[in-house]
Amino acid sequence: MGCIMSRSDVVIIGAEQAFAAATRDQLVALGWRVVCLAHDEFEGQLDAVSDETVLIVVLSPSTEGSLAAIRAFRARHGYGPGIIAVADRDLLTKALDAGADSFLTEEDALEILPSAILSVRRMASRWRPLLD
Repeated sequence: MGCIMSRSDVVIIGAEQAFAAATRDQLVALGWRVVCLAHDEFEGQLDAVSDETVLIVVLSPSTEGSLAAIRAFRARHGYGPGIIAVADRDLLTKALDAGADSFLTEEDALEILPSAILSVRRMASRWRPLLD
């Protein structure tokens, strides 16, 4: 799994949710390299994520596991790679407080996710030299 993740453009956390599978299929159809993991599979894979990978966290109904994935990613990688949280609007503050760079509802994500990924990746590449 580590090799696959290090070559991935996008890692989607929340494989147990239907939205994650639909998103994976959409991004793969566009030619992106995508890995989709369940919330509990991700923490052991933190070292395998490259600095260019964008993390998409589909917040689960319980959200605590999802927010833990965001916090763990930030603790390990700082503000290098970008994080996009996808959930209902009422979770916006929690996701951003946990360290997400961007927040989309599922409806918005289906329309603009590829652009959001490029934007977050560009933002992370600009901030990385300033934070090192």
